[in-house]
Amino acid sequence: MGTHWLLLDSRGFGGIESYVLNLASGLHRRGHPVEVVLYRQYDEVHPLADKLTSAGIPMRILQGTPWDLWRQLRRQRPRLVHTHGYKAGILARLLGHLARVPVISSFHAADVTDGRMLWYDRLDRFTAALARDTLAVSRPIAARLGPCCRVINNFVPLPAGPSQLSTLATPAQEVALVGRVCPVKGIERFLRLAQAQPAQRFALYGDGPQLDEVRAQIRALGPTNLHCYGQVTDMADHWHKVGLLCIPSYQEGLPMVALEAMARGIPVLATPVGELPRLIQPGRNGWLLEGDALGQWVACLTRWRCMTPAARRTIQAQARARIVSDYSDSAVLPQWELIYRLTDKGLSAT
Repeated sequence: MGTHWLLLDSRGFGGIESYVLNLASGLHRRGHPVEVVLYRQYDEVHPLADKLTSAGIPMRILQGTPWDLWRQLRRQRPRLVHTHGYKAGILARLLGHLARVPVISSFHAADVTDGRMLWYDRLDRFTAALARDTLAVSRPIAARLGPCCRVINNFVPLPAGPSQLSTLATPAQEVALVGRVCPVKGIERFLRLAQAQPAQRFALYGDGPQLDEVRAQIRALGPTNLHCYGQVTDMADHWHKVGLLCIPSYQEGLPMVALEAMARGIPVLATPVGELPRLIQPGRNGWLLEGDALGQWVACLTRWRCMTPAARRTIQAQARARIVSDYSDSAVLPQWELIYRLTDKGLSAT
């Protein structure tokens, strides 16, 4: 009997890779035969490799051609292929249909871009009907795919060890943006917020096409209270420095960093995009503000800085409780187990 493939075409480690790692690890712990499959090797060692090895999860690397994917589907006969991302989804749905291997697809991308990615997006949606099941991480994404697409929440494992709740967030801690450094993430909004709060430490974690530009601007014009860390190996080594997470994005699905932060008791200040309005209850476990309302962001940040210890404990506890109830592995993994069981039996959960 074959394994369950989690297939993606990936160069680095971001939201989709974090999601695949969490899903593979959770299914593996529950006794499911799971294998992470990379469509192509771009660098000598993929960032997922060590993490999967540590978890005891096998990883397969294909040659990056449709022919090799077809050959491996025919030879390995996986029980199902669960795709993540444009290229993996398009190719696996087409070739899986021909090879009679069931394919289910998760859709993560909220932004419709221009150029080549726009055509990928259109082809991705056009071929979605070939999947046994289509799942999305947010309602706006699901709406673009039609009535047969269902929403299953992103999720994170609850961090082991001492909770961040035991250490009160203070203004000495960082206000952070964690993610790809690109225009859709609202980087310029974050820079303006840092400029408006010169006494507060700000931090930018991540890599992307705007990183060099942002660093050059900081060197020339500031803000001097913002530090760019660039790509980090594991945010688990840095969350203890963060008191507040900012997500000033123009578009999102359900960002993994929001879940990771809240699971540690770090509240989130974000724009009301994607699935964030369902995750964040304003004033209880975080805040939602329109992205260009700089005055409101400054006022909210000032209120956070001036919160009493008791108020900080309350909002931290409510942030973590939100994850435990609806966005933890124990809350979401049973849904995936049901989908996998039905797919194994030739049925659809939709």
